Amino acid sequence: MIKAHAPSWRSFRPWTIALVLATAATGTRSFAQTYEQGFTFRLFDIQEEMDRLYPLIEGQNPNVDEKHALIDYESTASFAGYSNEFIVEISGRLEIISPGDYEFRITSDDGSTLNIEDELVVANDGIHAAISQTGSIDLASGPHEFELRYFENSGGQRLLLEWKPPGSQAFVTIPANSFSTLANVTRVTAPGKKEILRPGSSIRPGNGSPLNSAHPSWTVRQARPNSFQPKVGALAVRDDGQLFVSTFEPNQFGFPEPSAGGDGKVYMVTNTLLGDPNQMTVTEVASNLSEPLGMKFVDGDLVITQRLALTRLKDNDADGYYETHETITDGWVSDNYHHFHFGIVERDGFAYSALSTSINRSSDFPGQEARGLNGANPPHRGSLMKTNLTTGEKSFIAGGLRTPNGLLAGPEGTLINCDNQGGWVPTSKIQIIEEGHFYGFYNDTDLTNDNYPTGGAPSDYSDQPVTPPAIWLPHSEVAKSPSELVPLDNGIYAGQYLFGEVTRGAFAGHLWKKSMVCGRAAPIASAKALKEESIDSPGPPTAPSMWAVSAQPPTGPGRGQPMAYNVSNLKRTEP
Repeated sequence: MIKAHAPSWRSFRPWTIALVLATAATGTRSFAQTYEQGFTFRLFDIQEEMDRLYPLIEGQNPNVDEKHALIDYESTASFAGYSNEFIVEISGRLEIISPGDYEFRITSDDGSTLNIEDELVVANDGIHAAISQTGSIDLASGPHEFELRYFENSGGQRLLLEWKPPGSQAFVTIPANSFSTLANVTRVTAPGKKEILRPGSSIRPGNGSPLNSAHPSWTVRQARPNSFQPKVGALAVRDDGQLFVSTFEPNQFGFPEPSAGGDGKVYMVTNTLLGDPNQMTVTEVASNLSEPLGMKFVDGDLVITQRLALTRLKDNDADGYYETHETITDGWVSDNYHHFHFGIVERDGFAYSALSTSINRSSDFPGQEARGLNGANPPHRGSLMKTNLTTGEKSFIAGGLRTPNGLLAGPEGTLINCDNQGGWVPTSKIQIIEEGHFYGFYNDTDLTNDNYPTGGAPSDYSDQPVTPPAIWLPHSEVAKSPSELVPLDNGIYAGQYLFGEVTRGAFAGHLWKKSMVCGRAAPIASAKALKEESIDSPGPPTAPSMWAVSAQPPTGPGRGQPMAYNVSNLKRTEP
């Protein structure tokens, strides 16, 4: 019996790193991309003077990400309250009914450009008052991708896009029904300054730019055949050294399914340590899984987290294929595309896994968009689950997690988790999970719709004080979506950890060392993380440059002065 769910990385050894970095795409399920009327408006706060449109450094989240109807802006209010030194990127599709030659006109203060299907149609760049430039392009019937870029340096703001369709005599503002953009998307934003790339500027790799090679202390090897390009959900290594990889087709467009018996599969990859892709083989060993995001070998069987179940896969006839699927436990609700089931740690006959929380879309709770992305949830979302692997009995032992993408069995019996930035989580974090504790994410209990006529369920343990993390990970600068931590057992980084970064296809480190504090193991920031900063207020960091911050700021004469955070600052104070 199978049910469904979940994302999470399995613990793996450093030699599997190359496989994750090299993953691309495969899968059988394909969610249809649906579109709705409107276009995507993204604003980036540059906070420095510009004399032309500069490219943005890749990978930055915008300050504003919204769906709009008309490209007709002429005030600070229409630019979401921003007045100077910003860049706007508008994108979507132009829905063309009548084919022919279309003439476009941009009026802007300051510069702007219009590209349709990657062809520059109108150039109106540079610093200037509101002036107009035109250009034309022949368009067939149907949708055409477009991008309009605009910058404002100082002074007044103006941006207007008009067209003259075939047979027309005058320019008119492009009507709202001629635009379309992807529906059911999650619009992710981040505060703070955004970076541009000026001609001749020198930005070293890793400081806002992609790495151009691995650090010389590492040897990177491909751990898959060239023909195998999986979308990796989890990794596990069997006792004989064979690598197992779970895959599934990601649900990118917001639908709450897949249901039980999805398109997830598990493959065995052999000879990964040889470094020669031509000598590696790939064999399918399991199928009909729903979002298999956690995987662990326990007594020769594969234990997997799915969307709606914790499942044991067995190869009863010893033919290499795990044909028998036994549900260890289930019974929670998953009614949002962001309802993942992460894991998995096995310890003393128990499995530990975690349920993530929902993301609210405008179509979920009409008229309640102002409440933000934190949606309503059924019971136990955002909680750590402990399951007896023999009886299937489960309990929820900690709460307040948002997107706990990856669990690790840490030193001295600890459980370590990376949680992802979002509502109630100002930036991603690494935290030690303890039974009975609450970690700061409050499920929305006021949003209502047909599924939640009286609102959603509260977070488990939300009556407890918030347990602060061990380390905050500055958003974009260090991480956007960290996954499972990986301990390093040997080499010059022995005793430290790496973590995977989902949005960058990379690994970050070295972040942690082990140190004893008051008789217990606790993480401290390593040399890279020990950056001098000034902190003036308690709580989560507000400046993206902070590498690590204490649960409470320093007190006394030195309060607010620059200091290097050490183990005593990162230690959680017992209530």
